[in-house]
Amino acid sequence: MGKTAIQVEIVKDAKAVQKGLSGRASLDPKGGMLFVFQESAIYRFWMPNMHFPIDIIWIDAEKKIIGISADVSNEFDPSNPRFYSSPLPARYVLEVNAGFAEKNGISVGDEVRFNNIE
Repeated sequence: MGKTAIQVEIVKDAKAVQKGLSGRASLDPKGGMLFVFQESAIYRFWMPNMHFPIDIIWIDAEKKIIGISADVSNEFDPSNPRFYSSPLPARYVLEVNAGFAEKNGISVGDEVRFNNIE
């Protein structure tokens, strides 16, 4: 993502995808969780049991950023859960600390390069 490099935890299996960052107290400021899906699709995420806000960066199969859900609240109301969806079919989803995208000048259309993935 531009000149920004981060260390990510890679999540591929269904159980780990479902859990995501739920239950964690924090996330390394230069870290993230990368969800790698087998197929491109419109994916929906929600925030149960989250303890901090995040940015969700939606990435397509060509490794271009197609959307950013910035400063997603960790507040969760089980009677009225809020869902966040990719604006277009995504193949990868990156969760980072809230404000990360803005702080690092990350924008829709930026290209992403992965090392040691797939």
